[in-house]
Formats: sequence, structure tokens, C-alpha cells
Amino acid sequence: MKKLLFSILGVFLLGFVQAQNIPFEKEFFRDREPEFKEAMQYLTKGRQLFDEGESAFRLALPYLERAYSFNKNNAELNLEIGYCLLKTSRQYDALRFFNDAKNLDRNVDPRIDYLIAFGEQLNSNWDNAIYNYKDHLLRQACKDPSEKAKTLQRIKECEYGKLLSAKPADVEILNLGGKINSVNGDYIPLLSADGKKLFFTSRRAETTGGETDDYDGEYLEDVYYCNKETNGWGSPQNIGAPVNSKFHDAAVGLSVDGHQLIIFRGYIGNGDLFISRNNGFNWSEPESLGKEINSGSHESTACFSPDGNTLYFVSDRAGGFGGRDIWKSTRANEKGEWGKPVNLGNTINTIEDEEGVFMHPDGRTLYFSSKGHDVIGGFDVFYAVLDQGKWSAPVNMGVPVNTPGDDVYFEVSTDGREAYYSSYRKEGFGEKDLYRIEFKERKEPVSKMVLLQGKVTNAETGMPLPADIEVVDLNLNQQIGKYSNDAQTGSYVISLPAGKNYGTVIYSNGYLFESENYDLSDSTAYKEVERNVKLKAIKAGNEITLQNIFFETASFNLKQTSVNELNRLVELMKQYPTLKIEIAGHTDNVGSDAYNLELSQKRANAVKDFLLDKAIESERLVPIGYGMNKPKVSNDTAEGRQKNRRIELVVISK
Repeated sequence: MKKLLFSILGVFLLGFVQAQNIPFEKEFFRDREPEFKEAMQYLTKGRQLFDEGESAFRLALPYLERAYSFNKNNAELNLEIGYCLLKTSRQYDALRFFNDAKNLDRNVDPRIDYLIAFGEQLNSNWDNAIYNYKDHLLRQACKDPSEKAKTLQRIKECEYGKLLSAKPADVEILNLGGKINSVNGDYIPLLSADGKKLFFTSRRAETTGGETDDYDGEYLEDVYYCNKETNGWGSPQNIGAPVNSKFHDAAVGLSVDGHQLIIFRGYIGNGDLFISRNNGFNWSEPESLGKEINSGSHESTACFSPDGNTLYFVSDRAGGFGGRDIWKSTRANEKGEWGKPVNLGNTINTIEDEEGVFMHPDGRTLYFSSKGHDVIGGFDVFYAVLDQGKWSAPVNMGVPVNTPGDDVYFEVSTDGREAYYSSYRKEGFGEKDLYRIEFKERKEPVSKMVLLQGKVTNAETGMPLPADIEVVDLNLNQQIGKYSNDAQTGSYVISLPAGKNYGTVIYSNGYLFESENYDLSDSTAYKEVERNVKLKAIKAGNEITLQNIFFETASFNLKQTSVNELNRLVELMKQYPTLKIEIAGHTDNVGSDAYNLELSQKRANAVKDFLLDKAIESERLVPIGYGMNKPKVSNDTAEGRQKNRRIELVVISK
């Protein structure tokens, strides 16, 4: 019995000795002097970098890990490695090193319980985290009011994490894979409205110039893009100059039509925002968004409203509620310059940081990340809805979308079925990775809008044609958006949020314009409309239907909603001063032939009278009423009869 007891005690004592804190001193490694000398070189270099502060932790880590491979039982070294890991995608592994540091030396750091608690929080071990945070409160935090407040906030985050984890969101989160993500940071996914192109920012080794940042040793930022293919996303391509320079360049916002990129350049000012435009072939040299947007402070991310007339952006300028706030600015004049910014208010902004703002193409749902609302740690993703000029209370997107780490740059597809964002996750390829979220059941607002897309071609040749597209609020007779198509492919995409009566006009120099009407109620569910437009050259015999000219019922009185279309016709007549046209009036088959013939003539005359009032010569205008004699479609349906009630423009001579 004594022998057995001694043996057990011996094993215990051996384990106790092995668990002791072993200093990096020669006397403890006399039989391993060559290895000790090499380990000390790594340790010295690692600690030199470590002492430079958090920006050098990534650089210090490999040296410290080499020293650790020689001596795993040094409390201070375990602590330092844990600190360094918190600044990498391996932050989840920091917990093990903090625990080992405490086991080797309970007094290794006054905040060791806090660090262990934070490691448990990162791993979503909510109860363990709360226990250790409370232990820290008892031992240390109560001595410092700010430390106490910080620890109590962490406990609140963990309690909220428990609550959200009990009812996780019904989603699937998928890493975009090694073709897209690299071992370096990949973030800020920007999805085109049609879902066919993805822009993002990366710090991979192929960055323009191949330089690294003196601050953290990582490669400088560059903008990349990839195209949607049959089996997923194609290989990323560097967007190249002039968007990318030899300094930091990040794409932080994309217009609905995909032709304008908002670029962040960290080497100008304190970090400024620029705009680059694509003509279908090349991206332009980025231009500053102007003095109202770029201040002496840090402007980081931004996005456009669907019509392009409002800019939402993040800045830490004075006058906000905390660190970084979300602001907005509207266009101030016809030159497109931005007006004085307005803070979105304390419903959206907090005393902590907000970041990664994205306005959905529906024009009412704002997605952003925050540290100040109810979060489970780091930045969490929220959404808020704009209704009658007021923002709803932000809603946390829940677990597993949000993690205890930083979850930022969240973009929801136009149809609302999926989202893309940047996140630190255990399964990642490197630092931040790009992820796609598939919504199984949507709880946040469903998009109320129409996505209008198609191609503009030459009616005779079928070749793509560069064109401009104007969107008008017909009830207000105000232009609310102007877009251009892709000159190379002819493709265009426009977002029409619900709640307005829209008129669209597509035009190109030397061609008759094409118009269409989209009257969308507030309850309009999401749908996609394809409208391929074949523009006809301005030459004798060609004709178009003026879709946005409206009359009072059974009357020849023009409605106010017709003014914009009529003004477009005036512009055409002035642009081509010798152009002579026929104004053709048509009706459906309701009523007598004589009645419809008279009504159609009066309506054609009404259009002519409008043009005469705008100084268009009478001899260039030939109004003719055809009554119900030239239907475009069958009159058997209400929709058909509506299409037959129309005004057409026919070119007599140019």
C-alpha cells in the first residue's frame, strides 16, 4: 500500500513540477544550450516587436511561437502569444494560451481573468465568459471605474449572446472559398444590383506595387472584382489603375447601375472618399467627393441611395454622438455637388462606433454595423427602416450572422434572398474572409420595389448602343435619377422603390427616345422586369409611342403627369430644329367611331398646343386623329384597351 501511494504521489509531483512557470534562463536549460540560445534570439526579437504595440503583434507572433516551441511553460510568453492571436484570424485560439498563462502563474497579469473571459466570449462560451468577467470584477475591476464599466458591458454582451443563441436565425453561412478569399484580409463585398458582379477589397500579395504598410506589416489595400459564372463566382481580377494606386485603395460603395465606385484612399487627408466612374470600357481617375464630405476627420465607408441623390457615409467628425457616426448628404445643385451633411441621429448612432453603411436598393432599409447598440461583442450587423422620414429602432441580425468578433460590411441582394459580408470565423482562410448568407426564412423587411433591367440596342443593327436613362416622379414632375447603360454591352439596371408613379426615358444622341410608365404602390412586392429597348434613328417613317402622356378620362385635357414627357419632346424638337413630326392620336374601341375620331384629334391638337406654347413652329407639327382605326393590340381586355389609348410621334422628315 505504501509503495502504491508513493507511486501515485510521485506522478502527482511530477505533473506539479511540469506545470510550474519556467523562466527563459540558462540555468534551467543547461543540457540544451544551443537550442536555448536560438530560442532566446526568437524571444528577444518577438518581444521587441511586441513592445511596439498592437500594430506589431502580427509581426511578433511568429517569433514568439518559435520561442514557445522550445519552452511552452513560460507564463509571460503564453500571455504574449494570447495577446497577439487576438489581432489575427486565430483569435479563437487565444483562450488556450490565456488559460495556460494563468495556470503557470496566477499573477501573470492583473487582467488575466478578463482576458480568459474575453477568450470564452469569442468562442461563444457565454456562461464561462460571464463567470470569469465576474471573477475579474471581484479581483480587479472594482478598483478602476472605467475597467468596471467595461467589464459590466462585456457581461451584458454575453447575456445578450445567450439570448440570441437560444433562437438562432434560420440562415446558412458559406465561405466564398479559396478562389475568392486569400490568406490575407478580404472584405467589403459590393454586389451589383443585378447580382452579376462582385467588387471587394483585399490585402493579398499581388497588390499594386507589392508594398506593405509600415503600421501593421500587411500588404496595402487594392480593389478586386469577379463576375458571376454558371457555377459560381469567377476568379478575382485586380481592377487596376487608375482606381488602384501604390497606396491604400479600398472600394466602399457601389451605385445601383454598377457604374460608380466609391473609393477610400487612406493616404489623402485623414482618409478621404472618392468617386470613379465606368463608361463601359474603363474606370476613371477617382475624384474627391468634395469638401462637404471629406473633412479633416476620417471618412471610411459610404453608399448611395437608389436614385444616387443621397450619400450615406461614416465619419468621426465633430458634432456626432460618439466615435464614428453615419451621416447623409444630398446633392445641392445641378453640378451634382454634395450639400452640408446631416447626422442620422441617435436612433441610428451611438456613443460607440458605427461602420459599414449600406442602403438597400429598396430605398428604405439601411444595414450597418455597430458597437453601441445591443451587441454580442465587437461590431454586430443591424438594420433599420425609414418610414415617413423616421428611422425605426435598429434590429440585430442575430446569431449566427453575428459573432462575438467583428461582423461588418453587410450587403443584401436586391431580391433579399442572400447577403454578403466580412467576418472573422474559425473556418476562414486567413484574416477577414468574404461570406455569403442564404436566408431560409426572412424576418427583416422584404424588398418592395421593381428591379428594371435590360439592354439598349440599335433597332436596325441590333448592336449595343450607349444611352442615358432618366427616371422621373410623374406626380411631382421631378427627375429623381439619371443613369447610363454599359456602352460595351448595352446592359442597364435601375432600382424603382415602391411608392411612386415613375416615368422612364431612354435616349441616345441621333435616336428617338423610348419612354415607359411604372406606377408602383407602397405594397408592390419585389419583382424583376426585363425591358430590352431598340432605339430608332431619327429618320422619316420611324415612330415611337409617348408612354407618359396622360389625359383626363374621356377628355382631351392633359394631366399634369404629362409635363415631363412633353418637355422631353420639346427638347428633341429644339435639338433638331428642322425635324418635322406627325402627332398621332389613337383611342380604344369604346364608343362610336365618330366620337373616338373627334377625341383622338383633339388630343393630338392638345399636344401640338403645348409645343406651340414652348415656341415650336406650327409648320413642324402635324396633328392627326386616327380614332380606333389603328389598334396596336386587341381591344378585348382592359390592358389592351389601355395600350391602344395613346399618342404616337412619327417622323415626317429630319
